[in-house]
Amino acid sequence: MSNNKNSGDNSKEDIIQKGKYALIFMGGVAVGLGLKKVVDSPEFQNIKDNAAEMINDYFNPQVEYVNVDDNDIVADESASQNQTE
Repeated sequence: MSNNKNSGDNSKEDIIQKGKYALIFMGGVAVGLGLKKVVDSPEFQNIKDNAAEMINDYFNPQVEYVNVDDNDIVADESASQNQTE
């Protein structure tokens, strides 16, 4: 006699338990393959690139200078229009 168990020696509970484990494993494989497909898609690559660019801009901001004289002119014109009304 051999020590190997064949399927005839398993009880119903053992078979059901092994089936549950197999379903959980197969579900994990399906989710993993789905995530891989999403991550490898061009749309997700654009999202990753945009997120990386936003993070880079946050930590390395570029200072934009505004001409103060232009703002003063606009403010003066709006103030003078309010006074004439």
